[in-house]
Amino acid sequence: MPVSFDSVIIELTNHCNFSCPFCPSDAITRPKGFMDPALMDAILVQIARGRIAPVVQFGLMGEPFLHKGLFDMAARARELGLTLRVFTNGSRLTEANVERIVASGINELYVSYRGVDAAAFAELSRTDFGAYREGVRRLVAAAPRFSGRVILKVFKDTVYEKALGTDAMGRRMSAASVEARMEELLRGVAPPVSFAPDRARANHAVRVTDNVSVRFETVSRWVSQENAGRPGFVKGVVGACDGLDGHFGILWNGDVTTCCKDYDGKNVFGNAARQSLAGVLESDAGKRLRRCLKYCLLPTEYCRQCRGGDTWRDALIHQFGTIALFKTPLSRILLGLGRGGDDAS
Repeated sequence: MPVSFDSVIIELTNHCNFSCPFCPSDAITRPKGFMDPALMDAILVQIARGRIAPVVQFGLMGEPFLHKGLFDMAARARELGLTLRVFTNGSRLTEANVERIVASGINELYVSYRGVDAAAFAELSRTDFGAYREGVRRLVAAAPRFSGRVILKVFKDTVYEKALGTDAMGRRMSAASVEARMEELLRGVAPPVSFAPDRARANHAVRVTDNVSVRFETVSRWVSQENAGRPGFVKGVVGACDGLDGHFGILWNGDVTTCCKDYDGKNVFGNAARQSLAGVLESDAGKRLRRCLKYCLLPTEYCRQCRGGDTWRDALIHQFGTIALFKTPLSRILLGLGRGGDDAS
């Protein structure tokens, strides 16, 4: 029997209709595409019957709602007894889609509500901000009829941005005003709630209703190939993450990779369209990667880039900071969540 995980992250597509400054979607060099429904069905069956993980997440790169088979795939996951999380940028919350969400059986719907005002939203999309905002409000208003949970994810202003080098990005995303903006967004569609700023924790969540919460997160970013190629960039040697521990990822073409951060498929060690998931995970390559990551050793060039930094200081913070977060109880305090969970559950 293969090792078990908290969740498997499945990429329905790497196409996206947003271009966020913190996301490397524009830097993807692998082919763009959509997962074949037959492949998805085979993967879901293996995950469920092989007890590889109790939870499936539709996400990684791309916007899942761009895949025409999303709701059929959600129904199949439910039929197999899997818990389903879906991540979306919130751009496709039309009246028809909200009604389909209500009836879908999705257990957790995470909406990355990153454009907290018109100026910040202009960084992400040419979509009309008013229509986008109303789509999110429509979802929250319908939440009492939804058997799952809705989690709105937003960036907040914290004490960590300067050390992480994301303070400029936080200003672009209007993170300092997010609490007031969220109160305004929810006015009239949810009970009144006051979001008191919490700058000391990297992440925290506030319950709005029984099945709606807002999760405030420190600004984060991927290290793209472009970043890592700049003069002076320092690659990591050690570091930690949840890859091949709590989760692993499957790209739209069936490629199996270590984690949710591998946006360009650099850590692929097998393919679910050509071999069983159990075979991929128990392969020599899978075992080697899992062993290295368990002991905070960075096994691939991409891992070393991911845990590197623009300066020696940044690289040291990134390496030893991630070890503290993922390998010590500090994660419960700073991140405000358990592995694969959310503290508003």
